[in-house]
Amino acid sequence: MATAGAAVVGGVGFAESDRPQVTRINIRLRGLPNEFDGFSIAQLSDFHYEDHFSVVPIRKGVELVNGLHPDLIVLTGDFV
Repeated sequence: MATAGAAVVGGVGFAESDRPQVTRINIRLRGLPNEFDGFSIAQLSDFHYEDHFSVVPIRKGVELVNGLHPDLIVLTGDFV
């Protein structure tokens, strides 16, 4: 059984939105080819931006994900 890892980057509520966080989750999948053992996925989700907010949290999240050197980056959720 191969293991794939996921790093989820996101903020926690409005007060924490300027401090993106990393949560690591190891997922074991039966039947996953051995080539994917240790494959890592980083997920960025729900970055909301309006004129009265700073883009700094978005930049921090992107820098954080880039520093993880994942095999795949996915963008999910809504981006407003």
